[in-house]
Amino acid sequence: MNIYDKIISTVTSSLILSTMAFSINAEQSVLNISEKSFTNIRKMTPVRHFYVDNLLGNIDDTLAAANAP
Repeated sequence: MNIYDKIISTVTSSLILSTMAFSINAEQSVLNISEKSFTNIRKMTPVRHFYVDNLLGNIDDTLAAANAP
């Protein structure tokens, strides 16, 4: 197997796994969002010059995304 075959195999596997993970999360993340879903911005978590929150309660992943370069 040459280098190009390895790259194609790795990228294809990554895309398949990403798609599967997205599909699983999409099915589990059905939310009914209304005005009651939102809180005072000062009660959210500050990140640099903005505030973040996560309606599902997964603030760690939200913070990871917000702090990513």
